[in-house]
Amino acid sequence: MRKVKQLIPPLLLWIGTSFADQDNPCDGPDVMNAAVCAGQKLDLQKKHLSEAFDNALARAKYEDKWSRNSGQKPLESFVLKSQEDWLNYRDSHCTLLAESRDAYGGWSGIHEANCVLEITRKRISFLNSLWAG
Repeated sequence: MRKVKQLIPPLLLWIGTSFADQDNPCDGPDVMNAAVCAGQKLDLQKKHLSEAFDNALARAKYEDKWSRNSGQKPLESFVLKSQEDWLNYRDSHCTLLAESRDAYGGWSGIHEANCVLEITRKRISFLNSLWAG
């Protein structure tokens, strides 16, 4: 335990120096920088995904107003179910991908985050394309 306590101050200094040298953590070569970078990108993509989903849901509700008497299942229910199923797929797919790479030292989390980013970008594009034509 004493050895661990002795390692903490130099480690904190190294981490602080590592980030201080770079304004953009995405420019860094190590797993710490990659984790910070992936986190920032994921936060931005989650915001875009939320906006795209909200827009698709609003459009589905609008379309449902005009087709109430048609006997069709409301589009809103399809949008909600699709998003729920997609989230489950994304999470299990990216976890499998990351775990199958046998990455150590934090890199499996980076692989998973990159997978989530890629699949989320595709989902945003899909949601934005609904009713576009």
